[in-house]
Amino acid sequence: MVLFLGAPAHAQDGLDSAMGQAIFEREWAGAPASTKSSDGLGPLFDARACASCHVKGGAGIATLSNTGSLIGTGMILRLGNADPAYADPVYGQQLQLRALQGHAAEARAKLDWVERGDLRAPHVQLDDFGYDALAGASKISMRRAPSLKGASLIARIPQDEILAREDVDDRDHDGISGRANWFEDANGHRVLGRFGWKASEPTLLDQSVRAFSRDLGLSTPVLPAPWGECTEREHTCRAAPHGGTLKRPEVSSALVGYVLDYLAILPPPNRASNDAGQQAFHKAGCDGCHAGPLLSDLLVHDMGEGLADGIAEGGAAPQEWRTAPLLDTAASLQRGGLLHDARARSVSEAVSWHDGEAARARLHYHALSHKERTALDSYVKGE
Repeated sequence: MVLFLGAPAHAQDGLDSAMGQAIFEREWAGAPASTKSSDGLGPLFDARACASCHVKGGAGIATLSNTGSLIGTGMILRLGNADPAYADPVYGQQLQLRALQGHAAEARAKLDWVERGDLRAPHVQLDDFGYDALAGASKISMRRAPSLKGASLIARIPQDEILAREDVDDRDHDGISGRANWFEDANGHRVLGRFGWKASEPTLLDQSVRAFSRDLGLSTPVLPAPWGECTEREHTCRAAPHGGTLKRPEVSSALVGYVLDYLAILPPPNRASNDAGQQAFHKAGCDGCHAGPLLSDLLVHDMGEGLADGIAEGGAAPQEWRTAPLLDTAASLQRGGLLHDARARSVSEAVSWHDGEAARARLHYHALSHKERTALDSYVKGE
């Protein structure tokens, strides 16, 4: 097992990956609990286990109750605004919609779909706040838990290969000007974002420890606060019993390492051979961004105001998103939809939301014959 690397080198060790799977599927309990190795959940959280959001390592199940309330744990609500450093003064950068007994969840959320012709867009309403109202400057973005199948492949793409596809000034005049999303790590080094809907996490480690903190309220050596993301204003949460301390995290470096070993062996689903679909994909210009073995350049692109969520992350503006790798598309559709908030109920609907740098490809897609579009849709789904 290797600790705290983007792509664990010993992922072939069956015991390490099996232990990682067990930790990934473990349902954590609130402290104090009889089993010390499994306590520390919350007190505020969005899921009890990693596998609650990433079902069998795949995408979250984006379903609704009959009343429209958000249910399950396949979705989270991200908070922010056009300032990438902004956090809501009470609730931070993510709303935790569940809580241990004796605590109030940060809010109750209701989702309504707003129909726009043949498309739909989410409208989230919040009430019953646990501490105080959301700040007026805070924007809400619904985010669906993405599939982790093949995620380790993202870590293995050479940085130079990603940067070679940058075209910030659109020098080739194809309308596409993708760029890298850069961050500064704890040591002051400039690092490239690869993971997350806006390429806001440089490594699988960064993505994993952030999820432990925000989604489960669990501490790690990287993010050691035992109360997860609870702010100073959430005094009841901070004062509650926890399963660790700032010096002894609830999830040790060894446990995090096992989870990384497990993620490293999750392969993407096999893709069927589909020459006609691939040709249509190229003809429409989709491979201008969905390129390479991941069908993603891992760069962020301006996708137009229709997909803007009001939130910047690092160098990615509110209307900019990382090109989504098309590795587990069919299963994501079966579990609720495509795009960052699962609004698209089909490949065609997802393409119809593409604007900005993707506007030309959208127009070319709709200009294809019915047979070509059908083949392209199957190709995107790996069929």
